[in-house]
Amino acid sequence: MEELGRGGMGERSLFVLYVSNPDDIPATFAVSGPYFVCLLAWDATGVRAADVGAVAERLIKAGMRVCRMLGAGLRAGARYFR
Repeated sequence: MEELGRGGMGERSLFVLYVSNPDDIPATFAVSGPYFVCLLAWDATGVRAADVGAVAERLIKAGMRVCRMLGAGLRAGARYFR
């Protein structure tokens, strides 16, 4: 995970994490607090809804509290992020 910068209200940090597959998402993240916001940019075309759900569960357990999704194929798994 790479920190891109810091700023704004509360001096929040912005990180980016590049992964090749969902299994590469870490179970924990080294961020400044216990919770984080996630922008999930993923071409999930052909990925099963249950697999998108597994990614959601992993991120929630790691501290994600808000998620915005961008990418093809994510609509099928969106119910896991509600």
